[in-house]
Amino acid sequence: MSKFEYACFISYRNGRQAHDRLNIFTRALADEIIKSIDPFLPDSSIQDSGGKFVFLDKDIFQDFDFDPKVLGAGLCKSICWIVLYTRNYFTGSLWCASEYHGMLRMESERLTNLGLETNLDFGFIAPILLTGDPEEMPGNLRNRNRHLFDFRKFFLRKTFENDDDFSDKLTDMLDKIGRVHKVILTKNVELCGNCEGFSLVDVRTETGRQEIASFVEKINTPPQPTS
Repeated sequence: MSKFEYACFISYRNGRQAHDRLNIFTRALADEIIKSIDPFLPDSSIQDSGGKFVFLDKDIFQDFDFDPKVLGAGLCKSICWIVLYTRNYFTGSLWCASEYHGMLRMESERLTNLGLETNLDFGFIAPILLTGDPEEMPGNLRNRNRHLFDFRKFFLRKTFENDDDFSDKLTDMLDKIGRVHKVILTKNVELCGNCEGFSLVDVRTETGRQEIASFVEKINTPPQPTS
């Protein structure tokens, strides 16, 4: 049976200032997940193994000194992967794009191992829209198995206390993580046995940057109409 260390991995575009609104929102969301996720999971193995429930880069790295092997292992050790989508998610340093590239690779592997590769309604990625319009997102990030969560109206709020709308959205998202975990447990397949061997593409290298830049260009290119 897979013993996950985290309920979810949060991927987001780090702000350039310590108190950037996106950094503040991400930390607040992570704290809400940590406080709330346990009753949504069908098994308490994450808590029993001493996990922190949420993989967040700020808890792992200092001064943006990202390590593609540590990030890859974090994806592998997480039940689901949350993408906090903003208009600049795929630009800049390309670390977010590399994380998303890794999610797609691992999702494909997991679906195959679970025998669900033909199930178009099941996926491990949970996109949260914070800025922009859903139509601006790459098609494979908002397709049918993703269940897009629209958090735009919460992005600039200072607190989520006593906010019923936020609680409803958070409940839906936590329920998705719990459903995915239940499917994994039902299949009884080992999914994270070799997490240290999974690495993201290293965008600190020229070869890595070129690979991920090509990936971003590809997923942002609208599909050509069929005749």
